[in-house]
Parts: sequence; C-alpha cells; structure tokens
Amino acid sequence: MRIFTLVFLVVVLAALITQQYLINRQAKSVTAHRDSVPEAFRGKISLEEHQQAADYSIAKGNLGKIDLLVGTGLLFIWTFGGGLNVLDQFWMAFEIPQLFQGVLVMLSFLLISSLLSLPLQIYETFVLEEQFGFNHTKVSTFVSDLLKMTLLTLILYTPLLLLILWLMQSAGQLWWIWAWLTICGFSLLMLWAYPTFIAPIFNEFKSLENEALQQRIHNLLKKCGFS
Repeated sequence: MRIFTLVFLVVVLAALITQQYLINRQAKSVTAHRDSVPEAFRGKISLEEHQQAADYSIAKGNLGKIDLLVGTGLLFIWTFGGGLNVLDQFWMAFEIPQLFQGVLVMLSFLLISSLLSLPLQIYETFVLEEQFGFNHTKVSTFVSDLLKMTLLTLILYTPLLLLILWLMQSAGQLWWIWAWLTICGFSLLMLWAYPTFIAPIFNEFKSLENEALQQRIHNLLKKCGFS
C-alpha cells in the first residue's frame, strides 16, 4: 500500500471515529439533562418543549451518524473502488478536449453524489422533521429547490472548474497557488452574492412586523459591529 493511500485511509477513518465520538458525547450530555430545563431558560420554555428539543437533537445526531457512515463508504467507493476512474473512462470515450473532459468528470461526480444523498435528505425532511412538527416543506417545494440547486451548481461550478483545470495545465509548478487564490476569490464572491442573489431564489424574505423585536435585533447587530 502506498504511503499516500495509507495516510488518506488513516485520516478518513480518524475523522469518522472522531465525529462519531463527538455525536455520541453530545447525545449522552443531552440525555443526562433531558428531564431538567436549564436555569437560563426556566420560565421561558416548558419541560415538554425542552424534552422535545432534546429528543430532536438526539434523533438528528443518530441520523448524522448514519450520514457519516454512508458518506465515508461512498468516499471509499469513489477512490479505492475506482468510481472516479469509471467516470473518467466514460467521458474519455467521447473524445472531447481534456479540459472539458475534466470538468464533466467533476460535475458528474457532484451530481451523482447529490443523487446518492437524496434518500437521507428525504428522510430528514419528510420523516424526522415531520415527526417533531418542524417540517413545512411541500414535496413540490423540495423538488423545485433540488432542481434550482442543480442548475446553480452547473452555472457556478462549470466556469470555476474550467479555470482551475486550465491553471493546472498552464500555470506551471505554482498552479496550486493560483488555484488557491481562485477558490478564495470565489468564496469571497459567494459571501457577497449569496444573501443578495442566491438566498432569495430559495427563500422569501420580508420585514419583521414586530417593531420591538426588530429594534432589539438592530441593537444587537450594532453592538456586534454589523450595523
């Protein structure tokens, strides 16, 4: 086994074990305090509401553990199982330029990964959230958001991947610096664009009708230096 493969395997398994441990530790703490409302919240929420929140937190944690196991398994399939190589060989058969081939491989990987994660997303939204009364998402909205997200992924990531792969081919040994700067720039752009252009695609925003609450939030933002 090559040293890089061994390091990769150790890091992935260590991350999995650590995250599973943290989820279990949180669940243990939540369970231990389930039957007593924290002093800071006494008089503001009932014991029943506190217990519901605790049960929801534990249920989310259990689902998170399954998600981690599935995600790690899929990662091993994509890497050790040759999944990425299968995608690469598939697109090579079309005899398209190498740059575009690389983009198609990565986009295929992203889209297939999203499809494979759908069952857990559906369960979380329409079973877990519904069980605790938190789900307000209709099936039509879920499907619509999924299609919008897929389209946004294609629009945003296609030029980004093209640029990064072009840098890998053309920028010499320091390509990774230029690629890192490109990713940093893209991330900063998304920080600006998300609340202004992307979030409204998926959510409806309107002003708070409660002026007192609005003022409290404004004061908090001002205190924290955001306003």
